[in-house]
Amino acid sequence: QYDVLRRLPIRNNHSATHVLNFALRKVLQSEEIDQRGSLVAPDRLRFDFSYSKAIRPEEVRDIDALCNKAIDENLRVFAKEVPLADAHQIAGLRAVFGEVYPDPVRVVSIGADIEEVLKVPQDARWANYSIEFCGGTHVAGTADMKQFVIIEETSTAKGIRRIAAVTGEEALKAQLLQRSLAAEVKSLHSQQGAQLDAEIKRLAIELDQAVIGVYDKHVLRQEFESVRKAFIEADKAAKAQALKQATEQVQQAVEQNPDQEVFVFKLAVSGKAMVQVAKYIKDLKTKAAYFIAVDESGAKVAHQCVVGKQVLARGQLKANEWAEAVSQVVGG
Repeated sequence: QYDVLRRLPIRNNHSATHVLNFALRKVLQSEEIDQRGSLVAPDRLRFDFSYSKAIRPEEVRDIDALCNKAIDENLRVFAKEVPLADAHQIAGLRAVFGEVYPDPVRVVSIGADIEEVLKVPQDARWANYSIEFCGGTHVAGTADMKQFVIIEETSTAKGIRRIAAVTGEEALKAQLLQRSLAAEVKSLHSQQGAQLDAEIKRLAIELDQAVIGVYDKHVLRQEFESVRKAFIEADKAAKAQALKQATEQVQQAVEQNPDQEVFVFKLAVSGKAMVQVAKYIKDLKTKAAYFIAVDESGAKVAHQCVVGKQVLARGQLKANEWAEAVSQVVGG
């Protein structure tokens, strides 16, 4: 006896490695591609192969599409033990690099009847099918896999790439998550200010961690980065404008009240910008001023005082005492 619920997704993922192996050769059009290892688990499959460069997102998209085309066509899966010498004559046959196979060897073909293949084994048309040496369990037809999604494409060593993918229910989960994230990224266009800033930070983490299609993630990141870049540029411009206005506000107050020595300013700038504004008073050395900056949400208050030497010399106002008094009011 065996666990059917566990065996079915393993079977799907095993057949998917064969479909993927075929799709890689077709899309990448490279003779250097050879299987260098694989892992078939209930929740995913992993396929290692020789290839000298990273696969572009558009190539991943095309590999995904070719695998799903095979699933949509519900190709029958054939398996037969064949004398090793005869099997090696089959055009387009794939085998694991360095593997020693028994004689006879089991041949698994997706879409091509092995009996027909063996009649004319060197016919070039067999290269249009996935035909491999394999002793494992497989689906009866490719439609059993339901869906195929590549969720990772990485390098494991020089000249070796690794693809991780999911099928069946796990593929559906990846597609549903992608749609949810796409809606969230789209919603960024209608947000602004602190809310947009918070959503950008949250979604950046979610996108990094999301188990979704490689190409889907690439597309979402492009849109996300476009929004993030626009926000950063707009925020930078807004802060520069706010700093300019705050500086002018302080300068005008001092110029319009030349005899006044002590000022209090509430500024619509960040704490960092407030320090830059305060430098104007500090450089005068003849004035004292308290600066209070409140953020948009009102959750944080930044404050700083500057007491010029001329004011300090009279002993009526000390910066530390002034700051301590204000801190007790604002809470820190």
